Amino acid sequence: MYSFVAAAWRAERWGVTLRERAARRDAVARALAAVDAQALAGRAMEQLSGGERQRVCIAQALVNPVELLLLDEPLANLDPRAQLALLQLIRRLCEQRRLCVLLSAHDINPLLPVMDRVLYLAGGRGRIGSVDEVVNAEALSALYGMPIGVARHDGYVFIHPARGFMAESAAHCGHDSHRC
Repeated sequence: MYSFVAAAWRAERWGVTLRERAARRDAVARALAAVDAQALAGRAMEQLSGGERQRVCIAQALVNPVELLLLDEPLANLDPRAQLALLQLIRRLCEQRRLCVLLSAHDINPLLPVMDRVLYLAGGRGRIGSVDEVVNAEALSALYGMPIGVARHDGYVFIHPARGFMAESAAHCGHDSHRC
């Protein structure tokens, strides 16, 4: 796993001189420390859990000075505890390193407490703004070109079709956008 992170150090160059080895070792150590992954350095990538792999991938991105961190589905296949831990790490990195983080996700519920802005894409169209400006029935119905319901409960937002099987099932179970 150490080699995975080290591979990104000064990636514009192939090979490391003897003089640069210490600098690379220090950069990798700082990157691993930034994501609390020092204990993982001796393990192989295939031995890591999903959350550990995500932290190592972020360390690889941080091994060089960066201002923007691009993450593609970082919460995919993680259990809720690992999702929360990863989001706390990302938020901490944003604050400590003044990073801008742009990430893609299909499930936005875990992201809502930490998002500053939302760019919601659907059907070749998009909308950008605050969570309240973008994640609402009117805006999402316009994006999807169909009636969309948005239910809010205990700080979570649930997006669902306003008509059809899922909407009827939700209403049958006592959950509709008007009651939550």
